Amino acid sequence: MEFKEFENARLSLGLSVGDTCALVDSNKRSYARWRNKGDVPNEKFELLIETTKISKDDNKQLTASIDYLRVRFRTCQFQRIINEVMGLGNKPFISEVYSRYGYTGFESFNHINLYYAVDDDQQGTLIEMTGQGCREFEWYLINEQKRSWTDFFKKCYEFSSSFEDKHFDRKDFVRFTRIDIALDEHYSEIGNYDLGRLNEKKEAG
Repeated sequence: MEFKEFENARLSLGLSVGDTCALVDSNKRSYARWRNKGDVPNEKFELLIETTKISKDDNKQLTASIDYLRVRFRTCQFQRIINEVMGLGNKPFISEVYSRYGYTGFESFNHINLYYAVDDDQQGTLIEMTGQGCREFEWYLINEQKRSWTDFFKKCYEFSSSFEDKHFDRKDFVRFTRIDIALDEHYSEIGNYDLGRLNEKKEAG
């Protein structure tokens, strides 16, 4: 994935570069290399998401959740994305006459939205979920599909392998164009995190 997307996730979590490297089993030298290349291994992002779900302290619990998501695929086959990637083929998606982001096709199920080009694979299909849409999709992932967000991210990249014979660069076939992460802290009678210190760590890198 693009480094800027990974960096946005780090900043959203209020993590320093050192803390992030520790979470994804890496080091600052590798981090600098990712920044210079503009690219981060997909498994490192998946590891960041997975590790930040757990409590950072027994008494001071933090919960990280995906709060906004956009994923673009270089294919107009939106129904395959619904079926094979999202696992929502049995849900009543509704087609509407609605144009946004330059797309002419629109499908929605509750707050889970798909925009697609009718005959332009370059523009392809865009999944968009706001905070409410993310919570709805997360419910289906966990309760009906027995999957996690990490499984979903992996599936996005695995899906690209079926288009290897196309003229698109496989690395560019799927692109996470926006990921927002909400960090919620549970109330603790013995004290909570000093947000000022977290901000200082973020500013210091």
